[in-house]
Amino acid sequence: MTDILIVEDDKERADLLTDFLREEGYVVSSVNSGERAVHLFERYGARLVVLDINLPDMNGFAICSKLRENTDTPILIVSSRTGREDKLNGYELGADDYMKSPMIQMFLSLKLRVYSNGGISMIYYRRMV
Repeated sequence: MTDILIVEDDKERADLLTDFLREEGYVVSSVNSGERAVHLFERYGARLVVLDINLPDMNGFAICSKLRENTDTPILIVSSRTGREDKLNGYELGADDYMKSPMIQMFLSLKLRVYSNGGISMIYYRRMV
């Protein structure tokens, strides 16, 4: 099983993120399409999914919804689409968190530590509020 599945169609951004996360000690797989992401996740799983919204074949919201049908794996949306409606849609479909892209890698690293150490997921937190 991979630690983190990155779903990002921008090759440069995906490569930077993959390199950064591998330096942090994570096992990372990266795909550039929604169909490949769903297939890879269903076959091998992941401990966390980092998901872009704007993909060529299937948008990230559809992927989030599809993954949520069968797993409670944390899903972190990282997207340049940061309007209120997009964020609400992401959370309603089951995303655990939503970050603006490009993000500061330090913040991503901190969030990943929370998820990998069994911290409170955003879904649980939202249910408590």
